[in-house]
Amino acid sequence: MSPQTKQIARIIFRNKILEANAQEYENLFTKVMGYSRSDFQPVKPQGAFGDRKNDGFEKNSGRYFQVFAPEDSSTKETKAIRKINEDFKGLHDYWQSQGVGIREFHFVLNDKFKGAYPSTDFALNELKKNYPTLQVSEKFLAKHLENEFFLLSDDQIFVIIGGVPDPENIETIDYGVLGEVIKFIDQQPTKPFEVGKLVAPPFDKKITFNGLVGTKSFLENAWYQCGVLDSYFEFEGDFTKDFLRDKLNSVYVEAREKFANPPTLDSGDQIFISILENIIPSGINSVDNKRYREAAGVLMATFFDSCDIYEEPEIGLS
Repeated sequence: MSPQTKQIARIIFRNKILEANAQEYENLFTKVMGYSRSDFQPVKPQGAFGDRKNDGFEKNSGRYFQVFAPEDSSTKETKAIRKINEDFKGLHDYWQSQGVGIREFHFVLNDKFKGAYPSTDFALNELKKNYPTLQVSEKFLAKHLENEFFLLSDDQIFVIIGGVPDPENIETIDYGVLGEVIKFIDQQPTKPFEVGKLVAPPFDKKITFNGLVGTKSFLENAWYQCGVLDSYFEFEGDFTKDFLRDKLNSVYVEAREKFANPPTLDSGDQIFISILENIIPSGINSVDNKRYREAAGVLMATFFDSCDIYEEPEIGLS
């Protein structure tokens, strides 16, 4: 599957998660898990007995899952806590009585990539205290289901999302993760750059090492805003960050070949501007271009800091 096709698959799958509530989300969850984990077994409800509080399990490992997928998880905090406390007791009492050991418990919440309240964690911690021999795992959120989804084969992915349109035939929609994250950054409040604010020494050293002169202050200011990306990545699956890293690195390598072969005094700045121009979403008007350019700079500063773009300074460089 090409990176472009994978991007579209991600958007289709995320839309399924955002639209799925209650049983529909449980069905999506069990379908993905059934493909990604060979020992996973969904539990079919049995008349008045239901599913005995068990939405799926891995018998050999003793790993059990309970799914909670309200229309809006942010308004159902009390219900989520009650489900953790009451439903787990029902699950534990019945399945233990059947001789099927419960060694690990996962509370599956369709947070729709928004996260969950801390009180949910408190309830899970109380569960650990009440069942000391049980391993109570962290919440299994939408981002974790997305991670499982991308462990699947291409055929399995297509079965779940119903196929992917050909990227070559899509001309009018911006389906790129780059555009999505840049737009997110642009919507966040901007911190004023503090004059005299110290930039981390490794970051400053890398700027010098890579010959960034004209773009130095722009990059330093962008680095100061990098914290806004933490809130974006917190509820995203691994695919998003990995894709962004690989995409920016490939754009960097291409620009380096063009502007630093052979290198000149302003190669570093030329590479920087080239990357910036290439990652700004298409269709941005001239009024918004400056804002999106600054947001794209924050994205670049993040991966510049982690040495995924540009070269890491040699050890001992002063």
